[in-house]
Amino acid sequence: FIDAIERKVLHTWNIADHQKSIYGVESDDKVPMGAMQKACAFLSDDTPISISHNGHIAVLPYPSDLLSNASRKTEKMCLVTGHQAPIDAFTINHETDTMYTVDSDGIVVEWQASNGHALSRFAPPAGTDTDLSNKIHTGAITSVVALDRDTVLTTAWDDTLKISTKVQSDSGNVNSAMQVTQSLSLQAQPNGMTKGTNLVVILTVKGLLLYHNSTISSDIISLPFEPTSICLSNDDTTLYVGAQDCKIYIYTVNITSSDNPLEEKHVIQDGHLKSVHALSLSNDETKLASADSRDVCVWDVTTPDYTAIVSKSRWCFHTQKITCIAWSNDDSFLASGGGDDSIYLWSLAKKIKRVHFPFAHRGGITGLTFLKTNEDGEEEKRMILASVGIDACVNHWDVTDDVAKKFG
Repeated sequence: FIDAIERKVLHTWNIADHQKSIYGVESDDKVPMGAMQKACAFLSDDTPISISHNGHIAVLPYPSDLLSNASRKTEKMCLVTGHQAPIDAFTINHETDTMYTVDSDGIVVEWQASNGHALSRFAPPAGTDTDLSNKIHTGAITSVVALDRDTVLTTAWDDTLKISTKVQSDSGNVNSAMQVTQSLSLQAQPNGMTKGTNLVVILTVKGLLLYHNSTISSDIISLPFEPTSICLSNDDTTLYVGAQDCKIYIYTVNITSSDNPLEEKHVIQDGHLKSVHALSLSNDETKLASADSRDVCVWDVTTPDYTAIVSKSRWCFHTQKITCIAWSNDDSFLASGGGDDSIYLWSLAKKIKRVHFPFAHRGGITGLTFLKTNEDGEEEKRMILASVGIDACVNHWDVTDDVAKKFG
C-alpha cells in the first residue's frame, strides 16, 4: 500500500517483506505548501498515484513483480499537470504544435496541441516560487500570445505583462520548461491582447498599448469609446476594435509614429445590436468575423464599405455573451463559443444551417481554434477543434463527420 503525508514525501510499503520505498525528500524542513501531499490511491491497473496541494498528480514507480499488469510499470516518477481554476484564454503556436493555456489562479500550462498532453507549467522567476504554487501572476490571467517559438506573453489583473522564454542552464542547454524572464508594468488593468507578426496590441480599461521590439513602445492610447475586443492583421498594419457602442472601428497602424500610431480608417456601424465581444480575421485575411451577446456576423474587408457577408439576425442562436470565434483552416466554416456553454459551427456556403454542441464546457467557453497539424507534424486532414472553458478543461472535438452530415 502507499501513504501520503503533508510533507513532500510518499511511501510505498511492501507488506510481504516489510520494505518501504521513499519518493521525495524526507526532512524536518518546512515543506512548501504546493508540495504537500493531499491524497493517494491505486488505479485499476495497480498504478500508484498521489495528488499534491498545487494540483500535480504524481504517477509513482512500482516493482514490476508486484504489478498485475507488468506492461504498465513506470520506471520513474512522473508528474501529470493541468488546471484547477477556470481557463480564461489560450493560444496555439501551430509551427511547434504547442498550446498555452492560462487560468484565473495565475498559472500557465504548456501542452502538445495535437494530442492534448500537458507538458509542464510555466515557472516564475528563479528563486521566487518558494511555496511551489507555480503562479507567474498574482491576479487572474486575461490573455496570452505566442510571440515566437520560444517566447510567450501573458497579461493579468495584477496589471503586468510577463515575458516567458526557454532559459539556458549553466551548462548551456535550453531547459524544456518556460520561465518568466521579464515583467513590465501596464499601469492599467488588461482585458485582452492580439498579435500580428512583430507587433502586439494590449487592450486595457484605459485604452490600448503597443508592444514592439521587446518593450512597450507607446503610452496608453485613449479612444473616444470603450473598446471590448481587438484583432490585428498579420502584417501589423490594420487593427480592428470592437466597442461597447456596438460598432467596429478599423485603424491603420503606424508603429514608427510616437504621436499618432493609430489612424481611423473606417467604422462599421449598425452591424450589431449589442457590444462586440469577439473578433477574428480569416486565415486569408479577406473576411472579419465579429460577435456580440447573440449574433455572429461576417464582413468582407476587401471592399471599401466592408460589405456584410452574414449580417445580424442570421446567426443568432447563442443565448449569452459570445466570447470567442475561430475560422476553419480553409475559411469555409466558423466556430463560436459563449457563456451559454454552447459551441456552434456555421457554414458560409449554407448560411441557414448550423451544428450545435450544447454543454460543451460547464460555465462557458473561453477559447476556440482549429488545429493545423497532427502528432506527426503533418497537415491535419480532419477538422479538429480545440476548446477551453470555465470548467478548467481542454477539449478536442473531431467535427469532420458533423460538418459533412450537416453542410454536405
